[in-house]
Amino acid sequence: MTTYTRDFTAEYWCPRDIAVVYENKTAGAYPNYGISEVYGLYLEDTRTDAGFTVHWLLNYPHRKQNYNATVRFYIAVDDITKDLAFGIVLGSNNTGKKVYLAYYYNGSETLKIAVMEYGVGLSTLAETTETYTVSNNTYYKVKVEISYDEANNKITVNAYLLDDSDNVLLSLTNVEITDAEPIFGIRLFLGAGQTGRLYVHSLTIEYSGSPNMDYGLTFIHSPDMMEFDWVGAPSPVWFQHSDGKFYPYDEDGNIHVTVRMHGEASDVGDEIWMYKITGDPRDPSKWSYEKTLITRDQLGYNSVEESDLVVLNDGTYILFLGASDDTHGWCVRKLKSTDGGSSWTEEKIVVESAKKNALFVTKDGVFYLAYAPRPDGRPIYFIKSTDMGDSWTNVGSLTYGDTGGITAGLFYTGSKWIVIATIEYDSDDENYFWNKTGLFEGETLDNLTLVQDNLYKPQQPYTLWGTGLFYFKLLYYNNALYVIGETAVVDHNPDEGFTDQTERHTTITNDPVYTLSEPQFTIVTYTETVSGYPSETKTVTCTIKNVGDTAGDCEARLKDNNGVTVSSQTQTIDAGAEVEFSLDFTLPSEVGTYDYTLEAYNVTTDNVDDSKTVSVTVEEKPAPTPTPAGVDFNTLIALLIILMILKSLERKEKRKEHRARGYM
Repeated sequence: MTTYTRDFTAEYWCPRDIAVVYENKTAGAYPNYGISEVYGLYLEDTRTDAGFTVHWLLNYPHRKQNYNATVRFYIAVDDITKDLAFGIVLGSNNTGKKVYLAYYYNGSETLKIAVMEYGVGLSTLAETTETYTVSNNTYYKVKVEISYDEANNKITVNAYLLDDSDNVLLSLTNVEITDAEPIFGIRLFLGAGQTGRLYVHSLTIEYSGSPNMDYGLTFIHSPDMMEFDWVGAPSPVWFQHSDGKFYPYDEDGNIHVTVRMHGEASDVGDEIWMYKITGDPRDPSKWSYEKTLITRDQLGYNSVEESDLVVLNDGTYILFLGASDDTHGWCVRKLKSTDGGSSWTEEKIVVESAKKNALFVTKDGVFYLAYAPRPDGRPIYFIKSTDMGDSWTNVGSLTYGDTGGITAGLFYTGSKWIVIATIEYDSDDENYFWNKTGLFEGETLDNLTLVQDNLYKPQQPYTLWGTGLFYFKLLYYNNALYVIGETAVVDHNPDEGFTDQTERHTTITNDPVYTLSEPQFTIVTYTETVSGYPSETKTVTCTIKNVGDTAGDCEARLKDNNGVTVSSQTQTIDAGAEVEFSLDFTLPSEVGTYDYTLEAYNVTTDNVDDSKTVSVTVEEKPAPTPTPAGVDFNTLIALLIILMILKSLERKEKRKEHRARGYM
């Protein structure tokens, strides 16, 4: 059993995980929405000539599971005798064209189970024979018990109207509905002529099992119903740090995302907003509005869509924007701002007749851009720029599926490209459209391989899981890649065409699509042999490459034959990069040949990723060269001096003899 509770009095406007869609409404009119700290989330009608039926769909990650739900309502209308209804959205068929409801209607004063079939209307399936008259300014509850028979694709419903003390006022039991599976939402109706508010104070829902969706989504932004239909096309912002390198987060480690705001029933993207995320991007409370980055009328555009922003370390903004105008139609354009986005200059058109752009920036500032050509939307092309987007070269393309426009997001891990692509593979252009997403990998963008088809597909009809993903990017967080994009549920607003009826919401996957591996090091080249005399100093050099997905510290170690480290050096190596190490050591004092070990030690994982053997040979130092036979130089000098002294003495003796004989 899994239980969810919501107290809307403790929340703020607008709730980010609720899809608000119209069952029907008066053309040209819109209700008000808000939250009261006393009574909770409300639908308000201030016009006597308008009526509204709204579904608030809450998206819980449970499919085809039994559940019990109780919703507490508060009635605060101007005339309790005029039409109103409140209840629960309890099921849908596969396409979402049929939606099943349990609600109290004051016009008949009965509890009903009905089907709302788009294009057909509302039909009652079961109704109480008893009646009950509700009072104004009073709390009531609607409770349902849903059992699902998967073999026959049907649900059995028990429905109750309760007072605030849980006493049963009306009930319907064992109502079987075929061609249906369980979903959950809230239904509110204020009829034409009725004014005032219907509140949803709180709810409790219990599922029979654990969450079982193939993937979970967190709904970051929902349209605020009055101003925007599509809140999506989110794109991570790239920052140049003070070291000159580029990262998908600012110097403080915070992620920033741009989001396109699509006008209500306008069929155009009106504005690009920028958000800052201080923490886990899957937590909606961590998102905070920073600024309106650009509006379509600033440069005379008809519409703006995908936006890829690069913030340089001198404060310059470079924006790659999918935008249309009367002259060129849809193009991917390069814009520049030197005042933080207050004003913009269009520098050039990067690609004509294109949109659905997605950007990746390497640490060294090489830009890679994916885009889809117009009007076919396929294949996806990849281009590369080494001069901040002034010039581009083609580096690859991608085709996914047989038909339908493609959207792609890309990220380079340092050793390979990760690309996700989505195509629309089915639609009736009236009630539903379905997208599927595939995961591709490859060392280059011109050689990508599909490694997982149908990574994401529609899962639960008439919810934000009902369409699959589109307009998305890959978001880096905590050494993993998440998919951030749009999902939609069809909103049958008579003021809008089918395009605008696909109410879009910003979402992020709860689980990563790809987890980057730890750094991994391999020895590419090294000194294989060393020789010398005992106790000499020698050097071993080596080149080590990081073949992992993330940067890390590598310690190059040289160990002697006893396993003792005799030299080491530690350096940081970026993913995909190579670094040279130089290790000085002293040869053994004994003559011989030794097997030393060169290791690439991974500081992050505390593992030796690679090792090599270095042969060390110590040769006997030659004996000193013996002195040739004879007298060395110093001795010779001494002998010469002695000889000179002797000669001098000999001459003196001879002079004495001569004097003695009279030879003077």
